[in-house]
Amino acid sequence: MELDEYRKELLEEIRVTASAQNESKSNMFVRTLCDYLVDLEIITSYEECFISIASAKDKRKTIALDAYAYDSVDKSLTLIAAIYNDSDSEVTLSKSEATKLFTKVENLMKEVFDNLLNKKFDMSTNQYDFINEFSSKKDDITKIKILIITDSVVSKMISKLENGNLNGIPVEYGIWDINRFYNVIGTGDYKENLEVDFKKYALNGIPLLYANNEGCEYKSYLGVIPAEVLANVYDEYGSRLLEGNVRSFLSVRGGVNKNIRRSILNEPEMFFAYNNGISATATNIELQYDGSIAYLVKAKDFQIVNGGQTTASLSTAKFKDKADLSKIYVQMKLTEVEGEDAVKIIPQISRCSNSQNKVNEADFFATSGFHIRMEQISRRLYAPSVGGNQYDTHWFYERARGQYLQEQLKMTLSQKKTFTNQNPKNQLITKTDLAKYINSWDGLPHTVSKGAQANFLAFANEVDPKWRENDEIYNEQYFKDTISKAILFKNIEKLVSNQPWYQNSYRANIVTYSIALFAYNIKNKLNECEFDFSKIWNNQKVPQDILEVFVEITKKVFDSITAPNRATMNVTQWCKKQICWEYIKEIEIDFGDGILKYLINRSEKRKKALEGKKEQRFMNEVEAQTKVISLGEVYWQKVLKFGKEKGLIDINDEKVLNVVVSMNSIRIPNNKQCKQLFDILDRLKDEGLVL
Repeated sequence: MELDEYRKELLEEIRVTASAQNESKSNMFVRTLCDYLVDLEIITSYEECFISIASAKDKRKTIALDAYAYDSVDKSLTLIAAIYNDSDSEVTLSKSEATKLFTKVENLMKEVFDNLLNKKFDMSTNQYDFINEFSSKKDDITKIKILIITDSVVSKMISKLENGNLNGIPVEYGIWDINRFYNVIGTGDYKENLEVDFKKYALNGIPLLYANNEGCEYKSYLGVIPAEVLANVYDEYGSRLLEGNVRSFLSVRGGVNKNIRRSILNEPEMFFAYNNGISATATNIELQYDGSIAYLVKAKDFQIVNGGQTTASLSTAKFKDKADLSKIYVQMKLTEVEGEDAVKIIPQISRCSNSQNKVNEADFFATSGFHIRMEQISRRLYAPSVGGNQYDTHWFYERARGQYLQEQLKMTLSQKKTFTNQNPKNQLITKTDLAKYINSWDGLPHTVSKGAQANFLAFANEVDPKWRENDEIYNEQYFKDTISKAILFKNIEKLVSNQPWYQNSYRANIVTYSIALFAYNIKNKLNECEFDFSKIWNNQKVPQDILEVFVEITKKVFDSITAPNRATMNVTQWCKKQICWEYIKEIEIDFGDGILKYLINRSEKRKKALEGKKEQRFMNEVEAQTKVISLGEVYWQKVLKFGKEKGLIDINDEKVLNVVVSMNSIRIPNNKQCKQLFDILDRLKDEGLVL
């Protein structure tokens, strides 16, 4: 895909989505590109905040903002402003235009800090929330990043953006133009390279000792990194330096560890003895030698997979507590994994590195078999054709970032047209989308309101143990119900945007709370009944009767979350609290008799669930047999040989292994034997079996 084609597709997607959701194209542009920044881990989440008003200091000047993101791990504030041209042909962003917009955002922030904007917006708007929150939080912000997002192409005159300062807070500037988005998304990479130049922080780099045998698919090194260097690297790159699972853990549980901080401030010379250090990975490293000593000078895709709290605590101590780190050194284990192996090995290194601390299995749920199951169902299951369409469509579940685009990269125009007809972009579901739809229905709107990352982690904590206990409950029926929840969510988004009382604020909160309230009332006030999601799935839309109920619900939810007597003034923060949900649950809803035709008896619902489990059990058995057979006789012969030589298998194990070392069309393992074979395989791998 070329840049021009990518631009046209992106802008067409924005136009279509804006029309479908009754949103302005400029607002949808901001939302779409900010979603990309979250996917690329440039920011962890964001809040829309559209401001374009005259300056309080000088009415001839304008101050502006479109969105912001506060990182609770590294305490940085990212301010985002958009330049949207909506032109299929190339438009150049000049240096003067970029500088002008940076200044508008900077001046807005100055006026926020000076308390000049507190009365500019109604208290029930997210603009007021932003101003109120950060006028009182200015002493807690470690860095401000101002980003321009645009469908323009940056002028060649803009080669480097010098850092600045605002009220004593360091300021960085960045531009994400259409070309930059294309390079990391349009090409299918879905990742912007992060390369750390250690000579920028340490004169010769970091001395390393090679620490593993030749012939491995990775290289490992041991080193000692000055705390000052580690803090400075973290200060520049922030939480992007932390591997995704570690970042999720710290965002929920906090970045600074009190014991680590105490050691830094009171016993710096003992820090090396007390602390476990950090584990890091990179996809490529550059070494320079001084005699026999190797120095790390550059590391591509440098990620801290263990020791995130150590790193964050050192940075906070240096920049907030003004601590002297000159006596502190941190041990570092660095693993270099190149090429395609990195995708597979680095998450496993993170999992193993964190197996002895509080990062739990749910933090690694992003790579769970649950997502593979959802992906498999989404590819084979067709949604009913509606609206006169002559072809059926899939709801495309994106298990890994960029899958939807990746699958189209090598297609011809004809193949691509067929693919997009069968997998329309508006039927794309990501992992975080799925978690949002399910947790909204399951009565966790306060968790959904905490943002995609925190909500996904909560979803993982709920689903992961259930998946491990009995994966059969996650079947085709589960997927259909989930898609029905997605259709409901999208319809309520559009409905809210159409309401006369809607002020372009808190739509996400209104939608999740409204759906949660609807579900809560059905579960708790309509005896022995559940909502029948087949009424949505079969028609691929929400019945008009249900939408009319939501007209009432959404208005009542909006009135409640913005009520003057709410316990927390900031509405966005109020919606993140469970007490907010307790208030919402008290709202009275009148369904009327019309709701009855959309309900199903709970016993009938259980019957459907059992049928779904039975079908999934059969699918699991077929998949297990297929996998056993595909591994082949030679593979299982090696397993048998290892087990016998090491004395690790008994007569029953040997009997079932003998079935697969001499398989034929008549003699294949049954389901029970397949399960036993994989149990044997896992046990022997734990004892050192390598295949």
